[in-house]
Amino acid sequence: GFPKKVKPLVRLGERETAAYCIMLGIDYVVDECPMAVGNRHIGYKEALNEIELRSPGSKGEFYNGFLKRIAPLLEETLDSPEELSQVVLQPCERCGSPSESELCAFCRLVDRATSGSQSKDNNENGRTKGDGSTAESKGPLIP
Repeated sequence: GFPKKVKPLVRLGERETAAYCIMLGIDYVVDECPMAVGNRHIGYKEALNEIELRSPGSKGEFYNGFLKRIAPLLEETLDSPEELSQVVLQPCERCGSPSESELCAFCRLVDRATSGSQSKDNNENGRTKGDGSTAESKGPLIP
């Protein structure tokens, strides 16, 4: 199967990560992603930054508390080494990249983006479509 992702700096904020890069002479991208314009997560980021400004350390407490609460759930769902060794990679039918299924994750994402809508499951669960409208909502719309 695919190697697991290792994120040794995951608990560091943007400034700490930038300082680390500067100290080691590592180039990094400062600009926001041009595709992020209008993304609702930017609003979340701004709100958390405002809270952090008024109450220093709150973002770290929030994130570390989240990790602590979710850890037991992750342990239940993690694949064992034996299960991971049974996963067979095959070439994506479209692009040839390694994949655990017929199409790789990137090609599936391209299909979703070019079809103009999200998967049927997402729409049936009341999530927003690509245009911001909702399918027949069965619950509250999450912004």
